[in-house]
Amino acid sequence: MKTLLHADPERGWSEVFVVAIDLRRVTLHIVPGSQEPKADNKEAEKIERPAVIPTSDHEELLAAFNGGFMTEHGGYGMKLDGVTIVAPKEKACSIGVYKDQSIRIAPWSDLETTEPEMLWYRQAPECMVRENKIHPGILWKAGIKKWGATLDGETVIRRSAIGINQARDILYVSITNHTNAKVLAEGMRHAGAVEVAQLDVNWSYPKFVLFESKTAGGPRKAVALAAGFEFHEDEYIRKKARRDFFYLMRKKPPAASAP
Repeated sequence: MKTLLHADPERGWSEVFVVAIDLRRVTLHIVPGSQEPKADNKEAEKIERPAVIPTSDHEELLAAFNGGFMTEHGGYGMKLDGVTIVAPKEKACSIGVYKDQSIRIAPWSDLETTEPEMLWYRQAPECMVRENKIHPGILWKAGIKKWGATLDGETVIRRSAIGINQARDILYVSITNHTNAKVLAEGMRHAGAVEVAQLDVNWSYPKFVLFESKTAGGPRKAVALAAGFEFHEDEYIRKKARRDFFYLMRKKPPAASAP
């Protein structure tokens, strides 16, 4: 399900698009980009980076959306397939997916002991919303740049975020226009997220695409969630992504038991 919120009382034109995903029926996956996050160790520099969604996952593929910051913008961690691409930071907000497909979003200090049970993790700036409370730094104007700004310091920009509800069965993804960190955090919290991590920012990077067939039985193509976002119909499936990204797959129904 998707909705559009106008969450900024000072800018009626600001937009907070929010998608709600039923995790009882959908799984979340991650793909490193061809260049980002840039590895901080020799082992990770050797891994292959196809930077597209595996063809084997196309049949059940539902959607995809952008990942997090470049390594040079905070050094936020990532681990996949047993390889630590970038070492985790203790205070960073961390998205962890576990072997049972459950998802947690919390500071790394809260999740570190559960790392052996994770399939992968990706980190972001400090959690925008933690236990249903907005980070105090977001409410402090001088500290808001921690969650991203343009080169000239502008903080009203395009942003993206990922969040989860209290029961951890609904995932929320947001892509915005003309918002600061406070508006994004309030919009996600209003939608139902009690834990929120901000993802990439600025004009070209945040995007959310759905996938449909070009023709009956033909190859898939990407379709934008809303007008005004840069994308290509081969986005994430044939066109290599320079930065990491997430994708969503429909869960396969359980196999029928023998009579």
